[in-house]
Amino acid sequence: MTATAGRRRLPSRSTEYRRAVRLVAWWAAFYTRDLDPRVAGERRDELASDLWEQGAAADARGASGVTTQMSILWRAARGIPADLSWRRARASRRKLAAGPESRGWSGRGSAVVAVTIAALVLVVGATAIGRLVPNALRGALLPSSVTTSSLAVACALLVCALVLMTRTRTRWLGAAWVAVVAPAVLTFGGRALADVSATFQWYSDSMVAFGPSWWGIAWVALLGALSLFYLALTVAWFPSRETEASR
Repeated sequence: MTATAGRRRLPSRSTEYRRAVRLVAWWAAFYTRDLDPRVAGERRDELASDLWEQGAAADARGASGVTTQMSILWRAARGIPADLSWRRARASRRKLAAGPESRGWSGRGSAVVAVTIAALVLVVGATAIGRLVPNALRGALLPSSVTTSSLAVACALLVCALVLMTRTRTRWLGAAWVAVVAPAVLTFGGRALADVSATFQWYSDSMVAFGPSWWGIAWVALLGALSLFYLALTVAWFPSRETEASR
């Protein structure tokens, strides 16, 4: 063995090896994020041990740093599907242990979005009622009694639906109510505002100017999407037998 060969850097101490290890460690930190710290730590420790053993084996074979680097990266690339499968399994176990509040559409995030949208619809209805009351006190022209009474009833039902959605057990029922009531609030509220608000009437006329058929189709599509959204939440939040048994 020549002096140069004797001074050759070991693969486990080469720059290429360290770069590969850092890249694989970053990937491990990425796909173990948000998991249980103990489980994630064990996974990363297992990976670090495997990389150390691979470096030691490369030292024993006398492989070059580049060869060791490519071997590590190729092994990591082939293991990506298994890594993702491992993460999915651990994440599913964590969600099951956490209960129904953390499962996809059943989680608190979807409940916050649903309550927020319903509250915004209620604001529209309340704004319309707020404009009707001063007009009534002044004896001004009001919308038809059907529009006014329907708007008041729809807003009251929407308030009840919002209360139901704040509770886990009745959340599905609240969503079902909103699927029916929210389009009614928007429809009767829009009619009322068109009669008592000059600004709203101007906006309404401006939209119709683009084409009455286009405006009607867009409005129906909006109301339909709103109903379908809450119907989907109703199905997602409907309590299963397992959930009821655990309660």
